[in-house]
This record gives sequence, C-alpha cells and structure tokens, in this order.
Amino acid sequence: MPFDNLHPLDVGESISLDGVHIEAVKTVHGPIAVPILGFTFRARPGPDERVGLGSMGFKITIGDTSILNLGDSVLVPEWKDVSADVLMVPIGGLGANTWTMDVDEAVEAVKMIAPQRVIPCHYCVPFLWKRRFGVTDDQRFKREVERLGVDCAILRYGQAVTM
Repeated sequence: MPFDNLHPLDVGESISLDGVHIEAVKTVHGPIAVPILGFTFRARPGPDERVGLGSMGFKITIGDTSILNLGDSVLVPEWKDVSADVLMVPIGGLGANTWTMDVDEAVEAVKMIAPQRVIPCHYCVPFLWKRRFGVTDDQRFKREVERLGVDCAILRYGQAVTM
C-alpha cells in the first residue's frame, strides 16, 4: 500500500525514521491579498485554525546537523525557543505580515533562531497568471544576514548547498 509508511504530525510532535529526526514546528500563514482586475480579494486565517491556512514548518535533524524549514509563515514569537544550524526562511511577504515574512521580518527570525547558515525561500514565485509574485530584494536580505555574522546561501533553480 502506498500509505503504509505515512506518519502525520501535529505541532510539537516528532518522529525518528532511519536516523532522521523530524519535528513539526508552529508556523502561521498570514492573510492573503490577491489583486484581480483592480480589486483586491483578501482571506484571513480563521480564529480556530491551528496553524492558519495549512502552514507548518519542520525541523529535520540528521546526525549533528539540524535544518529548520519555516515553510510559508509570518514571524512567530514562539521561535525564540527554537534553534537550528540551517534556517530556510520565507522572505517574499508583502509587508504587514501579508502572505509570509518580508525581508525585515525574516531578519528578525534569523536573530531569534541564531542559525549558522540561512537559505531564503518563498519569493519571486509564479502565482496564477503572474510570473513573479512576492518579489523582494534577496541581496539586501543576504547583506542584512551577513551583518549578523551568519552565512547566507541564495539558491537558484537546480542549485544545491552542502552542509
């Protein structure tokens, strides 16, 4: 059966599989604003949504290295208790916690989590009919992160980084 090895996780739960430890981390998706033909349609996470519009992050530990992918989230104060060697953080928000973190909010997350390396994600992505949505200045993000003494790797399609 294709789902025999399926392991659903809730925030705060974890599982170890073949030497890889995976922990579900709280994230929250911000309100969505989509401009269409001069109108802006908005959707906000509901008050009883556990993580807001389906957002969740994962901390993956392999050996002595931990990688935290915050997925599609706004800045969350609970991350002050989270640490990781590598942080994948969204930077393509539209400001005011719309969609995800913007550059300034993502820099705050870097300060909070204090990783050794940061990889920005979730920006300049295709969305519906737009070729690039969540456009941001990844070079400014890199400069701000490196001012904190943290390595920042900006990856392009097909590129990889070795830990």
